[in-house]
Amino acid sequence: LPHPRESTDVIGHQGAVNTLHKALTGTRRPHAFLVTGTRGIGKATLVYQAIRFLLAGGKGDLLDAPPLHPALARIRNGS
Repeated sequence: LPHPRESTDVIGHQGAVNTLHKALTGTRRPHAFLVTGTRGIGKATLVYQAIRFLLAGGKGDLLDAPPLHPALARIRNGS
């Protein structure tokens, strides 16, 4: 399996994606999120997806970010 920073598919957690998207695009962003659950269910993948979304400007649907956005190179390089 690819490392969560390299995966862009959050599978089976549409409710979490919707909740996170709503929180990140609202008028007031929370200062923190608790992402919990059993090991291997996709928590890190979800968080990396949210980070990509924010670094790309925080606009769009369902935490999507353009794959060639310059800020996303930081994630691909592990910084």
